[in-house]
Amino acid sequence: MSIIVHANAKINLSLDITGIRNDGYHLLYSVMQSVDLYDKITVLRSDKIEVMSFIRGEINTAYKAAYEFFKYTEINGGAKIFVKKNIPLKSGLGGGSADAAAVITALDILYKTNLTDSERCEIAIKIGADVPFCIIGGTVLVEGIGEKTTKLPDISDVYFVIVKRGKKPSTREMYGRYDLQKNIIHPESEKIIEAINNQNILKNAQILKNVFEILWEEKIADIKACMNKNGSKASLITGSGPSVFGIFTNENAAKACADELKIIAKHVYICKNAKSGVEII
Repeated sequence: MSIIVHANAKINLSLDITGIRNDGYHLLYSVMQSVDLYDKITVLRSDKIEVMSFIRGEINTAYKAAYEFFKYTEINGGAKIFVKKNIPLKSGLGGGSADAAAVITALDILYKTNLTDSERCEIAIKIGADVPFCIIGGTVLVEGIGEKTTKLPDISDVYFVIVKRGKKPSTREMYGRYDLQKNIIHPESEKIIEAINNQNILKNAQILKNVFEILWEEKIADIKACMNKNGSKASLITGSGPSVFGIFTNENAAKACADELKIIAKHVYICKNAKSGVEII
């Protein structure tokens, strides 16, 4: 028996840093959204943990997810995991986190452990800050170092044009660069949550903000200009970069924008919002 899972990417509709813990971890206040750009994860029972992927850098999170699952459940088992990547690496789209969430979900089914969302998230936070969100998925407020998740009303169906161009330093280095910045303009988080709860965020999309954008302003100016010209409700960076997304309510406008952006960037996607982080196929 095998379990096939679509591991959905994520974007940050808003991202703020509210402080730093004594251990150096940054405290987040972020609204995350699942999108239907996904990796395909296939999991089978085995006597040991094996991960097969053409992308070497993404193996660690899938392996660690299986390891932490068996440690948590105290099951003496294993898994053969096949990872087919579609989400670009080091993009701010949470591909590795999505894969880890998919592995935990698949193993829960394979080994019939019937874990609650809370229990799966307890495993997930040991792997990475975005993994609990990827377990829950949809539209979610994420706080702390990723361990606190609050489900929000799903936003209306929209189109996201997502562009990844260039490379970025490690996430740790990006946080270090952020710490050196002064005069940071933080998102009006209460207004953002209120707008989502009242289901009128699209009318107020200009309030969406990511504090990491200050580190990318010059490099992404042409991408944002293209999105805005084609009618995006808002455009901003996701995660700590380098990917940028625009929100569109019109499919033709989204397609026109994507066609223009394909001239200047290799990775361009048109996505819909997804209501779950992982989808069993």
